[in-house]
Amino acid sequence: MDTSIMQNALGVFQQDCQNLRYEDNNLVLEIQTPKEKLCCPVCGSHNINRNGSHIRRFVSEHLPNAAFVVDHFHVTKLMNEKLDLLRRQLWHEEKDINKRKVIKGTRWLLLRNGNDIFDYAHRNRLENALSLNRPLMIAYYLKEDLKEIWNQCSKQKAKNLLDEWVKQAIESKIQPLVKMASTIRAHKTYILAWYDHCITNGTIEGINNKIKVLKRQIYGFRNEEYFTLRLYALHDRHLRI
Repeated sequence: MDTSIMQNALGVFQQDCQNLRYEDNNLVLEIQTPKEKLCCPVCGSHNINRNGSHIRRFVSEHLPNAAFVVDHFHVTKLMNEKLDLLRRQLWHEEKDINKRKVIKGTRWLLLRNGNDIFDYAHRNRLENALSLNRPLMIAYYLKEDLKEIWNQCSKQKAKNLLDEWVKQAIESKIQPLVKMASTIRAHKTYILAWYDHCITNGTIEGINNKIKVLKRQIYGFRNEEYFTLRLYALHDRHLRI
């Protein structure tokens, strides 16, 4: 995609377009920040790894007593991405037209919290899709099981559950799950650190998402003061702009 279109139409700057596709009546744009444009805001270094090791090293040097905690929001988000990737792969690989029809359009059902699907038709459609495709079924239930890591009564029980989850994901031999297991195993200490500190940046992530939605809604406005007022209005029910 032309960068001018990304900038003027979408408000996306200094990013590379990795993929552009039409999926489930949505235009999906995958972007990535070029490595040469990644820069530490403190030391100015461009030697930054996307896996966050540069940030951990910097924090360890300057804040030696700081604790690293991987937010469950990001773990869940990454798992959803792996599940959706698998769904797309299975759809492309499936030769049976009827099975492809069942898989198509199930993204929302697969990624939603299973306990929140109350509609009979939706639940029936999800169960049909899972029954027709074993890899998709395995990935879906592992996605649901992963959320239980943060519902245990102790850190040790969470560790045991996480180790078992990694074992099952690897034994499935489903590539997106194997990669997810590898990522979780590499960051297990930081994931389980939640039990030591019980902190989350979910509120901040929610605010960031609201700001992104607002930017899309008021595309075309050049008045920064008006945009600032709209930001304040996000959290003031009495303020209507």
